[in-house]
Amino acid sequence: MISGKLLYCHKCDEYLSLDSFYADGRYKSGVFPICKKCLIKEACDYDKQTNSYVDNREKTKKVFQMMDLPFFDTLYKSVMNSAIE
Repeated sequence: MISGKLLYCHKCDEYLSLDSFYADGRYKSGVFPICKKCLIKEACDYDKQTNSYVDNREKTKKVFQMMDLPFFDTLYKSVMNSAIE
């Protein structure tokens, strides 16, 4: 951490503001050590045609496991259905 304002992301190798990370009390910094942007990239596939990220359920499950969070399939499906509507 630099001056209490920036934190290092272990994935993209950049120093970012604390709001670029998800809160996680297991770490001294109070946040998960990989930034939100990198976690989204890990959980999705990149579609070159639309220049956007597309959800990938299996990758999302792996990110949840990495973060030691529960993955609820019914909640996941509900969120995906509401995002489509």
